[in-house]
Amino acid sequence: MVYFFFTYNKGEQFSLIFTKKCLGVFGVTVSIMSLVSFCAKKAETPAAAAATATTTTTTTTTESITSYPSGMAFSSPTASTSSVSALSVVQQGIEASSSAFDSTKSASVKKAAIDAIASATAIATCQITLPNFAANSTDPSCYGPGLDYENHLDWTAGGSANGQLPTGDLGIWTASESTTACSAAKINSEINKIASKVDTGMLLAAAATCVIKNTEGLALPAVDATTDILSAMNSAIQVNNTEVTFSTATVARGADVDSLPVYTYTFVLSHSGYNMDITLGLRHHPTAESNATYKGNMWGKFVPSSGNSNATAFSLSYEKASATSLKYHSLSANFNSGATPAPTYFTSENILKVAIASGETGWNGNIARAVVNLDPTTDTGFFSFAWQAGTGDSHARVFNGFTRVETDATKGYAYFGYGPKFNTTTGDYSDNTISNFVCNWAGPNNNHNANTGKAQKQIMTLTSGSYVNTTSFISYAPVNSCDMTAGQTNATNSGAFKYKLTSASYEATQPAVTNNLVTLASDTEYAIYQAAVPTVPASF
Repeated sequence: MVYFFFTYNKGEQFSLIFTKKCLGVFGVTVSIMSLVSFCAKKAETPAAAAATATTTTTTTTTESITSYPSGMAFSSPTASTSSVSALSVVQQGIEASSSAFDSTKSASVKKAAIDAIASATAIATCQITLPNFAANSTDPSCYGPGLDYENHLDWTAGGSANGQLPTGDLGIWTASESTTACSAAKINSEINKIASKVDTGMLLAAAATCVIKNTEGLALPAVDATTDILSAMNSAIQVNNTEVTFSTATVARGADVDSLPVYTYTFVLSHSGYNMDITLGLRHHPTAESNATYKGNMWGKFVPSSGNSNATAFSLSYEKASATSLKYHSLSANFNSGATPAPTYFTSENILKVAIASGETGWNGNIARAVVNLDPTTDTGFFSFAWQAGTGDSHARVFNGFTRVETDATKGYAYFGYGPKFNTTTGDYSDNTISNFVCNWAGPNNNHNANTGKAQKQIMTLTSGSYVNTTSFISYAPVNSCDMTAGQTNATNSGAFKYKLTSASYEATQPAVTNNLVTLASDTEYAIYQAAVPTVPASF
């Protein structure tokens, strides 16, 4: 098992950095390890050269491998799977170091780049640059746009029959975002809200593994011992992150479990330029001597050191049971870091805390949960994702679905609806199941319990690296019944019901809408999903 623990203050950018001079040597594609090895020897900065002078470059040992979750990366199950290689990711970083590590890429692309750092045999490769973990993920316009309305059909009395449905409440409104299916675009957007934060932890873990292997006098500790790597981490990370300072960097080993090790990596960092304090931890347990299978848990909090108090915290449990089976379970939420008492971010097991006890400060903004079971060899599998806009919502918004390699193409099937909320009293998560579809979430006399067993559905095909819409069942009118006739009028004021995007104009007569939402109980692909509903990793 391994624990990684990081705290990072005021920071943003994390990337792989090599010099353009080094990159320019390659006129053809070469492996990531070739570039790593070549650049380490040919493109060292003066600081890197000084560091290299006091290090050894030993080969990877079995013990080194077991201390790190090799072959794993956190990514959206519908992320871009374009043919860009890990080498290309590094190349892009050289050209634009502010976004060198692309957290939106698929797991296979990211894990190749991260593993290249952890397994490197030169200290220069440990000298990473941090990714932009503070950047906001952009919501796709195809999902939940703002909608103006007049003479809403569900209005009867009181208030106004006219108004606006806010953004985020309309589900899949148009089939695609540019060339990407809306379901994929929205899932990617939600996962990417924490992907760069998880990537920061994974990259720091990889850099720490690299530093330990390539610094003379450092080694993984024996059982019940601790190795201090503070000086080595400062020397390596400050080469390309001059505003970063580690105040703690240690590696401890606890009692073995099933005769296999338990490590704890602890890091405390500050970044003087970005006004952010970060704490990250990673607990890793190899379940095979080769580290071919393993389980673990990562956790982290990103807290502004001054100014705004919008903190983010997450936990990520994972388990690789075989070469074709990787599970992960993530929880993330926003907290008010300026509250009194200070927020309680995690349980004693370092899992994001959903329950809020009396007198305790808990999460107060968005909360999200992903459960994903993937085949790492194909980046396909089953997923469920739920999120909730604050503690007061009646339901969580939910995606269920899967991707798979079929005879003619790789395809995806995604379902969107509403399900059980995150319960701050009991601490229960949303169970990530779809119970119904709410056609009128925020309009007059809305009914959040209507349309039981209904959902939106999209069928997608992986085309040129993106999941593209093939067939959609997403149409509905924004009223409780989900349907309307052409020019239908409100029964109380006899006004014609109309609605439009806030940026558009009303039509003279609102067209008829007959919803084509699917019935989950009789949907063929949803039956496939239900037969293999993704499950959470085993704890240890």
